[in-house]
Parts: sequence; structure tokens; C-alpha cells
Amino acid sequence: MATFPSILVQPFNRTYDLQRDASSAATMLTGVQVQYKHGPRVGNAPFSFVFTNLRLAQADQISAHYREQKQHKGFQIPQIIWASHPSLYDVTSASQEYRYSAPPRRSTNQAGLYDVTVEFVTMF
Repeated sequence: MATFPSILVQPFNRTYDLQRDASSAATMLTGVQVQYKHGPRVGNAPFSFVFTNLRLAQADQISAHYREQKQHKGFQIPQIIWASHPSLYDVTSASQEYRYSAPPRRSTNQAGLYDVTVEFVTMF
């Protein structure tokens, strides 16, 4: 299994929406709505990370990872990316897999370094 590059930089900004869990609903003959949970993983939840002030080599690592994975292969995010988050796995489980929902966006900032935005969705 591939892993997102450990570029040793924390994202400047993280956004995510965890409203989509691995569940489905059914209505019983009595009219009662039943929710079935299919597992601990969150599915199709969007994540966005913004990395600022990256060196070219770090930005290239992210681009190379995208070229290998495209938008259909799953990968995990290493602990280093979550290190400054209040609790390492309070958002998703340690075994959560992700896939890209869009190619990484790269821009050059005033310091001559790169800002890279990556967008993922969780996989079941």
C-alpha cells in the first residue's frame, strides 16, 4: 500500500467533513427506519490540506505521488502529517485509506517557495 509522502512539514490548514459514514438505511415493514453501520471507516468524506513554504523537492514529492496514485488508488497518510492535530486519530482511524479527488495545486509564494493544496476523499 502506498503512503502519502512524509515531507516532514505540517499542513498550514486542514479542512474536512466527516458527515459520511459507512452505513446504509432501510425501512422495516412496520415503517421503522433502521440504520446499518458497515464498519469504522468514514467513506467519501472530503479532506483538504494546504502545505505552505515547501521546497521544490517537497512539492515534487507530492506531484510524483499523485502521478503514481491518480484518483483511483488508495493510500494512507503518515502520522507526521497529523502530528500537530489535537489527537492523532480523532478524525479517522489509523488504517483509513484515502484517494485523490483532484490533482494537487501548486503555486509559488513571495519567498520563492511553493504552496501546495491537496484534496482527498476517504475510501471505505
